[in-house]
Amino acid sequence: MIIKRINTDLFLNLFFKEIISQSPLNYNGALGMKLEIKKVNSSIWREQDYTLTDDGIIHFQWNSEENNSLGTYDAKLSYYKTSGISETGKLSYVYDAISLFKIVPTSVAENTTTDTSNTIDVLVSWGGADGMSAYDIAVKHGYTGTEVDFANIEINNAENELERVSSEILRAQQENSRNLNEIARVGNESSRISAENARVADFNNIKEEAAILFETSVFYSLS
Repeated sequence: MIIKRINTDLFLNLFFKEIISQSPLNYNGALGMKLEIKKVNSSIWREQDYTLTDDGIIHFQWNSEENNSLGTYDAKLSYYKTSGISETGKLSYVYDAISLFKIVPTSVAENTTTDTSNTIDVLVSWGGADGMSAYDIAVKHGYTGTEVDFANIEINNAENELERVSSEILRAQQENSRNLNEIARVGNESSRISAENARVADFNNIKEEAAILFETSVFYSLS
C-alpha cells in the first residue's frame, strides 16, 4: 500500500492485470471508462482525470487539494463494451483496487515520493469469449453471487493452484535430491569397487613377486 502525507500531491500508476495469466486487461472497445476514488467506509466516489498509456497503465494524480482527509482509499475502474449477446446491448465491467493508498499525518513517514514512478499491479478476474468477463459467463450460467464474491472464488482458486504447483515443485525437488543421492551412492560404490580391484591387483602382484623370489631362492639353494 502506498503511504502518503496529507495535503501533498500523489501520483499513481495502476496496472490492472488478469490474476492467473498476469496479462493486462483488454481495453479494446471500452466505452465510458471511469476511474473513481473513495475513502474506505464511505459511499461517496470521486471521479478522477486519468491517462491510459499504450501498454495499459492508468496514470492519475490525487492532488494536494483532494488530499485533505486522513484514511485509507479504494479505487474503482469501470467501463462497458457493446455486445449483441446482452439484452441491453452492452456488457459492464467494474474492477476494484482495495486499499490502494493511505493518507497519514505529516508526522508519519511516507513510503513513496512525489514522482510518477509509483506503479501498483491490481490483480482481477478476467476471461471468457466475445468480450464477456468470467463473472458475466458465470452469471449467464446461473451464478447468483456478487462480483466481489466471484473474485474471491477466483483468488481462492488461484491460491489453491499456486499451492498445488508449489507442492509439485517441492516433490520434484525432493525427487531430484533422491536422484542425486543415488548418483552419489553409485559413484561411491564404483569408487569402492575400483579401490577393491586395485587392492586385489596389488595383492596378485605381491603374490607373483613372492613366487618369483621363492623360485629364485630355491634355485640358488639347489645350486
